[in-house]
Amino acid sequence: MEPFKEFVFNNELVDMDFKGPRFTWSNMQQGTRKILGRLDRGLCSLEWREIFEQATIHNEPMVGSDHCPMRVELFGNQGRRRATFRFDHRWPSYESCGDIIRSIWERGGNHQSCLDESRRELLVWSKSNVRNAAIRIKAIQARLQVILDFTRDPVMAEEERTLLADLNNLWNEEEIFWRQRSGIQWLKGGDKNSRFFHTSTILRSHQNKVVKLLDERNEWLVHQNELQDHCLSFFMDLFKKREERVDPGSFSDIPSVVDDMMNQDLCRPIDDEEVRRAVFDLGACKSPGPDGFPGLFYRNYWDTIGVQLCEEVKAFFIHSEMPEGWNDTHIVLTPKISNPERVSQFRPISCCNFRYKVISKIMTTRLKVWIPKLVTEMQSAFIGGRAIQDNIIIVHEVMHHFKNRPKGGKWEMMIKLDMKKAYDMVDWECLGNILKAMGFARQWCLWIKECVETVRFSVLFNGQPSQFFQPSRGIRQGDPLSPLLFILLTNALSFLISKGVQEGSLQGISLNPNCPRLTHVLFADDTILFGKASVTEALHIKKTMEIYGTMTGQVINCDKSAISFSHNTPDSIKQLVANCLGIPLASGLGKYLGVPTEWGRSKKEVFSVLISRMEKLGQAWKSLALSQAGKETLLKSVYQGYPTFLMSCFLLPKGTTRKMNSRLSAFFWGGDMEKKAIPWRKGSVLTAPKQEGGMGFKDFHQFNMALLAKQGWRILNGKEETWIKLLKGLYFPNGDFMEAGKGRKPSWIWSSICEAKSILKMGARKNMGSGRTISLENDPWIPGLPNFKLHPSDRQQLWAFQWIMDDGCEWNLDLIRQTCSIEEVEAIKRIPIGIDSADDEWVWHFEKSGIYTVKSGYHTFRESERNRLGTPNPNHPDCTSKAWKWLWSLSLPPKIISFIWRISRNAVATKRNLWFRRCSPSPLCSLCQLNEEDIWHCLFRCPHAARVWQVNHPSLPIPQDSTPVVMWLVAIFGSLPIVSIHAVVACLWAIWIARNERVFKGVIPRTAVTSANAVRDFNFWTTPPLVQSVHGTHSQHISDHSTLSLPPSSSQWEVHCDGSFRSESQVAAYGVIITNPHGQVVDGSAGTFFCSSAIVAEAKALLTAVRMAASLHGPASIFSDCKVLVDIIQDPQKVGPWQVRAWIQRIRFLLQTHIRLSLFFTPRSTNKSADWVAKEAANGSLPQEWIQVLDILNPIL
Repeated sequence: MEPFKEFVFNNELVDMDFKGPRFTWSNMQQGTRKILGRLDRGLCSLEWREIFEQATIHNEPMVGSDHCPMRVELFGNQGRRRATFRFDHRWPSYESCGDIIRSIWERGGNHQSCLDESRRELLVWSKSNVRNAAIRIKAIQARLQVILDFTRDPVMAEEERTLLADLNNLWNEEEIFWRQRSGIQWLKGGDKNSRFFHTSTILRSHQNKVVKLLDERNEWLVHQNELQDHCLSFFMDLFKKREERVDPGSFSDIPSVVDDMMNQDLCRPIDDEEVRRAVFDLGACKSPGPDGFPGLFYRNYWDTIGVQLCEEVKAFFIHSEMPEGWNDTHIVLTPKISNPERVSQFRPISCCNFRYKVISKIMTTRLKVWIPKLVTEMQSAFIGGRAIQDNIIIVHEVMHHFKNRPKGGKWEMMIKLDMKKAYDMVDWECLGNILKAMGFARQWCLWIKECVETVRFSVLFNGQPSQFFQPSRGIRQGDPLSPLLFILLTNALSFLISKGVQEGSLQGISLNPNCPRLTHVLFADDTILFGKASVTEALHIKKTMEIYGTMTGQVINCDKSAISFSHNTPDSIKQLVANCLGIPLASGLGKYLGVPTEWGRSKKEVFSVLISRMEKLGQAWKSLALSQAGKETLLKSVYQGYPTFLMSCFLLPKGTTRKMNSRLSAFFWGGDMEKKAIPWRKGSVLTAPKQEGGMGFKDFHQFNMALLAKQGWRILNGKEETWIKLLKGLYFPNGDFMEAGKGRKPSWIWSSICEAKSILKMGARKNMGSGRTISLENDPWIPGLPNFKLHPSDRQQLWAFQWIMDDGCEWNLDLIRQTCSIEEVEAIKRIPIGIDSADDEWVWHFEKSGIYTVKSGYHTFRESERNRLGTPNPNHPDCTSKAWKWLWSLSLPPKIISFIWRISRNAVATKRNLWFRRCSPSPLCSLCQLNEEDIWHCLFRCPHAARVWQVNHPSLPIPQDSTPVVMWLVAIFGSLPIVSIHAVVACLWAIWIARNERVFKGVIPRTAVTSANAVRDFNFWTTPPLVQSVHGTHSQHISDHSTLSLPPSSSQWEVHCDGSFRSESQVAAYGVIITNPHGQVVDGSAGTFFCSSAIVAEAKALLTAVRMAASLHGPASIFSDCKVLVDIIQDPQKVGPWQVRAWIQRIRFLLQTHIRLSLFFTPRSTNKSADWVAKEAANGSLPQEWIQVLDILNPIL
């Protein structure tokens, strides 16, 4: 297959895909000897596909041959169809569009009537105002070609600037137009990728188009009307309620877990800000519902339509009645498999109206706060703090236990259940009964009922909507509320299983006496049950699932379910249990949550499938239409993210990660994933951070380790989740995770986490709370010391709290000096002490939040590996990170920045570089044929290049020696204004393009033309388009309600505080002043100390201020100009930076204890006195009698 793949790649061909039977060849045998394959396929170029967008290949049945006939239909079904309305993402850039919207809303009417009127008027307006951008682009380009010969004419030059601005706008329009239709979400910015989006749209449309389907009689349907009627009939039947009635008494076993406080929060009145936040939190460019208006419309015209929308949304929550038309929904068919043949092989995705989604989002946001307390810990989906990896770890540890189960022990089993059409089969009446049984308020249940039961469906088939129909069961995939409703529904299964355990009918399994008993794990509808391998337990499980099905409407798909047994279970028992459950007996569970549940000895073989899938990403036709900057985005957003899920649980073999790195490098440099292109720079350069002169790609092995360290961090800070209890019981029942070893016969997951523990040991340490659980010598707890640990010594004290003074606020330095060095004493002095009730906690030293992040762990491990291996920094020794940051921050098209990076790295195909790699017969320049063509000659010293520089930048200093280009760029970056830098870059780009025109097309470059192109590019780059890209330009942030300084009562004391920090000396100071109710300065405090950041200085100042305020008689208002710190203290959900976490706890404690104290934020302009004290103290120039001086200066300050 290699020559064939090479032929396809070299000729830039794409697979046309097909409709009809999947296999095109048969060996014409019968029974087990029959072999089928897809040997025949249609290939075409991207250009051909763009011309024949409707072309389709039909595989016909095999008759009289071992190959099936293939019929190519070039133009498809040309029957005219009425296009559905879609609000065009380009329209907001036209002021006249906004005028239409405003005039309609000013006339009055409800939201539905205004949208209807907008739809009609916008369609009429667009036909005369929004013309085809592609036609206008060609006309402008033709005119610019004419103007090129009159570059010295000032009139022509002015016209050229105008045309370039128009062209920029049109290209942006074209990109927005095709981006909207392509459905591409991962590419958020970059070059004008109109062709990429256009081609994506064509292929996406072709893949999603349904031209034939098999009906219930296994007959092919090919006519559009037949196909649409068949789909409509299928979904009308799918969403039809079952006939049997449900006994309300069966819900009595569900415990009431929703208390009054939860219900009050869920049912509190809606305000305008909550509606607005929902609008701006929802995706702006997601597919709209039947009304055709996406979130982009609501965001852009919020000032016009916001008041009306808020009123109607609030009216719903007041009257519990869904407005007519709001809940209409399109069903979009998404293939579950390649080339589906039946309608059941499509997944129905619901496109709801955006206005309905605002209501749903508000309810989802409220419910999400309480859902962790309502759902059992065995459900891991859609709940903050829980992850899909939790279930994977549990299942793999059980499978490892099964595999190593000794003979003669207990027989155990694990059952994977597949729910048939889980969302679509939800019974509405049962859902309501479950919500009532859980204790939800009647008002909340009514809102849920309106959201679920007022829906009207229309099947969007090949772009054409069917008639609307009313379902009687099911919840929608695409409704923000559905995931949370579904896990509340599955909660009933957890309650039933818990009841079975309590009654003794279900036993579950326990891997050893130290491990928790496992009965089941859930991830949405993906269900795993654990139990004894016996007929009795199987019967109880079957009965439990039948009750669950009756209560919820869920139906088990036995054919897709699977069962696995411990290694010691006899075959006869396996067969009996499988027969009892009605599940076919197979070799194992297969995959669970996309990950194989069983592994062989060779890990490389397991991951060969991963490598193959990642290769397909790189071989996809889309890459052929992307610039190198576009490839960078594709690789970082898709390719590198693809294996993240797997690498979060398992340490991949280094051979596998090396292959992944090499495939990424090959694709980036211009080849495919198998055929290597010329690697212009080493892989270490590509994986180096951008500030070090690299491209910022991740090394897969190091990334793998950082992801695994995240699991170790979760164990370290875990709240006794089941998966953590399981690992603790198996591998460190009586010990500490950081000191635990792999143990005997560890699982692959545990071995992987242990390998990544080395990253945690580099940056994880204990943060001081009360100090009661910090071992002085064994625990890492002192910032600034190697490994955060004390040097071993003969100390009588064992715990950190024993070194604290009796007042609990200061260190006992006399005691500490007895056994510690001066360096250790100074480091301990800087550690804040928490209140006595504060817990000591693990923090990640290299993040301000103290929470481990994969990004921080990756960079920590990368630096460690580079130091261990002695790998040199890929950066030029004289090129600082500041210079690279400057390069990547330039406001230029990404492909231009990528070009500058390549010439800075000598990573371009000059003749000398090609000749050095034996890819060119001669190193001589293609233009002058006089000298070797290196970077300097190509861009500066070649006669053509030199003339261009002389015309455009005659005074620019160009060194004549072999100075690296990157150093020359650093020099000009530091000496020229940004506009001049853009002009220089434009000149470099124009010279390079002229050189390529000569090499590849034989066009002899002209100085005047190249010079004019440089000026044109410069004007083009520096002229902002009127039509902005959709992503990132229309988003608006919710208004930030700042904590403002409130005027205190005239009878209150005022305490102002501020901190000052000198980063060069690490010296900090604090200043506190107290004024009496008459405004006179009566007391204060100032001091200096060493610390590492400004937030520490501010926290020390505030702590001092609060302590002094607590000693005053009467109420006092405390003011700080550090808004970040004030916000953290006033929000109990925030923990703050680890450096001051202990002080934050102490400040909160004092404020809660002394209720007469109030804390406010004040701007710097009203805090000048405290600011002056802190700065003077930091500079060492604060007068000794500064309080008296300040009383005089205070009115001036």
